[in-house]
Amino acid sequence: MGIYLEQQVSVFLLSLLVGAALGALYDVFRISRVAFYTSPEVVFLEDVLFFVICALTTFFFGLTVIEGMLRAFLLIGELLGAIFYHLTLGKLVMRVSIKIITIIKAIIRFLFEYLLRPAWRILCYIIVFFVKPIIFLTKIFKKILQNIKFRLKIRRKMLYNQVNILFLKKRSRHRRRRNEKTQGSNGT
Repeated sequence: MGIYLEQQVSVFLLSLLVGAALGALYDVFRISRVAFYTSPEVVFLEDVLFFVICALTTFFFGLTVIEGMLRAFLLIGELLGAIFYHLTLGKLVMRVSIKIITIIKAIIRFLFEYLLRPAWRILCYIIVFFVKPIIFLTKIFKKILQNIKFRLKIRRKMLYNQVNILFLKKRSRHRRRRNEKTQGSNGT
């Protein structure tokens, strides 16, 4: 039931590979942090997710390779594999990734500045060209509808006032005539 020396060496070398794979997985999280802005809360959640993945990977690796027996060299091998990856390939991967990300960001910035922004401005001008007359016409139609309602109300008053004015004018003419007759008869 014990583990022989050859098995221990092969398990230790496999644990180095598992540690390097976990280091590469952490580089994926690091690259995503370089590429996109992440808040501290998201970074915390990513770290928790990474540690859960590491714990599950170590657990299942121990179950499959050494039949669930916990050995210190398994954990040491994973730790050394992750450190070795970080100091060798990890630095190279991060440098290349940062350069690729800056190139992609520059291309996106160029496309946005010189293609998308002018296209957006042209689209805005077209929208304004078609929307402004529509807004203008709707304002005019609203005013016309309000004036129609207002004029209907005023016309009744004006009609009433005109009748009164005409009636008053006729009355005042009659009064003047009466006054003239009475003054003419009095004066004669």
